Amino acid sequence: HLGNNRSLLFGEQQTVLATNTNSSILASLVTGDIHVATKGRNVNELYVVDQNKLKRWNLQNFSVQIVNNDLGYSNAIKDVHIFSNGDYIAVGDNGLYKHYKADNVLVPYSINALTGIDLKAISFHDNLTGVVVGVDGSYFKTTQNSVNPYGSLDSTVWSVESPNLPGHYNALAFASPTQIVVGGSNGAVSIYDSGERYSNRFYYDRLGGLIVSRNERQRSEDKYSYTLYDELGRVV
Repeated sequence: HLGNNRSLLFGEQQTVLATNTNSSILASLVTGDIHVATKGRNVNELYVVDQNKLKRWNLQNFSVQIVNNDLGYSNAIKDVHIFSNGDYIAVGDNGLYKHYKADNVLVPYSINALTGIDLKAISFHDNLTGVVVGVDGSYFKTTQNSVNPYGSLDSTVWSVESPNLPGHYNALAFASPTQIVVGGSNGAVSIYDSGERYSNRFYYDRLGGLIVSRNERQRSEDKYSYTLYDELGRVV
């Protein structure tokens, strides 16, 4: 949903922009095989991975610009994060990780921690604080950032922050600089990250009810707190 009674409808071989009120077509954008759609530098942009190309859609006049003509094998790309200055990072299966400057220059640096892992989602709260999640509970966070004079990320060291997170995760969002929500095979997990270590974790069921929580002391003792519900959803 784009606001102002407008929505994007994704279908085979084309994407149609229509109003919510009467479904009249405002634009028809012919595409190939879209695997990723993510917000752009501002609210008027949407970036998509279409086959092996990264495209930028202008949501005001519906023009399309090819940003990167050969991003790689599209089926392997699972998510792209766009920075406010136009830089971007693509992640995907088998440790796929590509950091580009806005002019499409690939930024080379070591990503040893990510090698061989199926990465499913990437998100940054700002230019420097980022998280990547993937299969088998893999969870990585930016450390030892290298920053250019304009405050943009030049390189980072991805460290394993929580290797024992249960399940496979394919969605990720920052609710605040310290509150991170990941979602996947075991539902949604909300993590409070104080910076140096995890203070609290909260696990929710599919209806949004809190079922398990864990603080830092419990983590060190391998313990959890849990909540049980009856068939009417009441705490017992």
